[in-house]
This record gives sequence, C-alpha cells and structure tokens, in this order.
Amino acid sequence: MNSGEEQAVEIVSSCRGIYKLRLDGSIAELPKELHNYPNLTKLQLYNCGLKEDQMGILEKLPNLTTLCLESMAFHENTKILVFSIRGFPSLEFLHVSRMDQITELRVEESLFLSVMAA
Repeated sequence: MNSGEEQAVEIVSSCRGIYKLRLDGSIAELPKELHNYPNLTKLQLYNCGLKEDQMGILEKLPNLTTLCLESMAFHENTKILVFSIRGFPSLEFLHVSRMDQITELRVEESLFLSVMAA
C-alpha cells in the first residue's frame, strides 16, 4: 500500500459509526475489520482496484443493504465476481456498472438480489 492508501484505510478505520461510505480511488485492500461496522448499510466503490479476495470482506458486512461497484472497483485482472451463498446477509440492492473487465457475475442460488444492469 502506498501512503495515500494507508491514510484512507486509517480514516475509514477510525469511523466505526458510519452508515454510508463511498470510496473513490486506489485502495487495493479494505480494512479487515470492516465487518465490525454495525451501522454500515450502504457502500459505494469507484476506481478502487480492489484485489479479488476483497469480496470475502465485503460479503461479511452484516447490515449492508446496498452495494454499488463501478468503474474498476476491482482490479483490472479480476474477471469473475462471486457472491457466495452465506455472504451478504442483508443485501437488497446490487449495482454493477462500467466494469468492463468483469466477464462473469456469479450469484449462488439462495441469495436474493435485485440486480439492475446499467
């Protein structure tokens, strides 16, 4: 992580009471303790270049109802996004837009989502 990414992670880590978060810019890794943010219900990720394994952190957010992934939210080498059967326990809305590198979006069977194509 470069110093800008580290600073962004520090800021997010210090705001445990947030309910809405938008990250725009390079931050290859999310704070690992993000699942301990009980109020976080809406997350927007733009141009973050997240590593593929970061989906594991996102899917553990207990109260996340809205997830927006746009414009290279994941690294350009990420081709498949997998939403696991036990992940995203409260997710109601998923928005994926302008992520041309994604060739497949896999949603396991019992996950109920309203998916809007953009």
